[in-house]
Amino acid sequence: MRHVRVARVLTAPAAAAAITLSLVTPAAAAEGTIIGAGAPGAIDGSYIVVLSADRSAAALTDRYGGTVTASWQHAVTGFAARMTERQARRLAADPAVAHVEQDRVVRVLDTQPNPPSWGWTASISGTCRWTAPTPTPTARRT
Repeated sequence: MRHVRVARVLTAPAAAAAITLSLVTPAAAAEGTIIGAGAPGAIDGSYIVVLSADRSAAALTDRYGGTVTASWQHAVTGFAARMTERQARRLAADPAVAHVEQDRVVRVLDTQPNPPSWGWTASISGTCRWTAPTPTPTARRT
């Protein structure tokens, strides 16, 4: 009988500790939305970050991870970075960040119906054709 009491005495604190530990879970890091995530032409691991507050790209990538590949300070305050999707989502939740957009390849159309003149010669069909060098130019940062 004495052994049973000892077991009960040791079991109760162990159960209380297990319940307490199960209630205390680490807070999940906040995650924001990435504009254009997975869109056609999306470049894996490449993101454009537009800032809403005066924070440095280095401070943000030090905190969330990633490598700054370009930065802007005039027309848009922000930077481009290589990072994982999880890092980008966590960065997007930072109050200093206006938004994060996944970088992507865009292509210029080479024929426009009835465009403004801009000094180009129009064909009889009313279209202008712009001849692209090979390969077709893309808006992609490296």
